[in-house]
Amino acid sequence: MQQQRYKNGGKYVNEFGMNYLIKSLKQEHPFLKQAESTSLLHVSRDLHHAYQKLFKEHKGHPKFKSRKFPKQSYQSNSVNGNINQVDNSHLKLPKVGFVRFKSGRKVTGKIKNVTIYLSSTGKYYAMVLVDTEIKELPKANNSVGLDMGVADLMITSDGVKYPTIRFDKILAKKKTLLGKMLVQTSVTSSKGNCLG
Repeated sequence: MQQQRYKNGGKYVNEFGMNYLIKSLKQEHPFLKQAESTSLLHVSRDLHHAYQKLFKEHKGHPKFKSRKFPKQSYQSNSVNGNINQVDNSHLKLPKVGFVRFKSGRKVTGKIKNVTIYLSSTGKYYAMVLVDTEIKELPKANNSVGLDMGVADLMITSDGVKYPTIRFDKILAKKKTLLGKMLVQTSVTSSKGNCLG
């Protein structure tokens, strides 16, 4: 619709105009009613920004999601407390319900929105945007110079040395052991193939 209006010299429908069209689109396409309402507003906003880049900055048409690297995610706003952390292992999401999650700490502050996405490894992640107060640390009125070294990772102007951690030396024995195990398994599998 936006592209047809652009070709015909019509006026661009902004983000609020596209949000107003969602109601009629839900009647035309009933599957849209299954989606959470604020997530559709986020899709409308993303589409608006994509068309702004096309019409104003001439950066090219919005591209469809790649089949090879699909970005499977959705974003939902917190309205009247519909998103909250029930306890240290459960998060309440609109249209989804209670979701169990692993986290080391409790969410502090007012939840603004949450983004759920599926990674390429098949795991789901939730990114929670929180409005919270940040307490400033007291000023120490000290300044420290840092010198990046070769033998040491860093030397401060106070004389404190931070050594370089040599992971290659730490893991050298483990590397040789795993290499030997890999050679042994490949030899036994090749012998098995010869007999078969």
